[in-house]
Amino acid sequence: MLKALVVEDENEIVEFLKKGLSYENFYVDTAYNGDEAFKLAIQREYDIILLDLLLPGRDGLSVLQSLRTEQVQTPIIAVTAIQDNNTKIKLLNNGADDYIEKPFSFTELLARIHAVLRRTNAKQNVEVLKIDNLELYPKRKETFRQKRKINLRNKEFALLEYLMRNEGIVITRNTIMEKIWGYNAAVNSNTIDTHVAILRKKVDEGHPTRLIHTVHGVGYKLALEK
Repeated sequence: MLKALVVEDENEIVEFLKKGLSYENFYVDTAYNGDEAFKLAIQREYDIILLDLLLPGRDGLSVLQSLRTEQVQTPIIAVTAIQDNNTKIKLLNNGADDYIEKPFSFTELLARIHAVLRRTNAKQNVEVLKIDNLELYPKRKETFRQKRKINLRNKEFALLEYLMRNEGIVITRNTIMEKIWGYNAAVNSNTIDTHVAILRKKVDEGHPTRLIHTVHGVGYKLALEK
């Protein structure tokens, strides 16, 4: 099931979008102001964010800019009643993946969502992920460091792939639990810490440059830090 965050302050539009997206097999969270939207987008993982521009308090453009500054790469479609080319250009230049003008049909919105998701998936469907001398081949399920093969179990491979796809971004334990084990798995933070420790030993041991880093009190990140 895909997960969407709908950011909109008009109840009728929220219910319209929630009903339509739920019918299309989306799990939907909602936020009615910019601060709430920013907090949810930072704390949780979404496949798509629908972000209204005219919000109480913090406006949509500010939320967009802040999320991209925080390295949140979730695809964002801006929803705007402002029919102005400069606004559209500003949205795209600040990291929006697309925009749609009010009023809009749900059919058009759904088409734009799927177009954005196709582009995002195409970017992710690469033949090799590479950071420094670490290489991971998603389709072949093979990993190498300095051309030497690293034997990984399924969860270790999935964890390393997720960290590499989010290079430089701090991933919380809750996010790792959700993405690698799923919501309902009987997993605690000790399980995650153990897997990361094993992965770090396999990936970093014997190499002068460490790639897997602990961010104390938060989680982990994979980055080339000199």
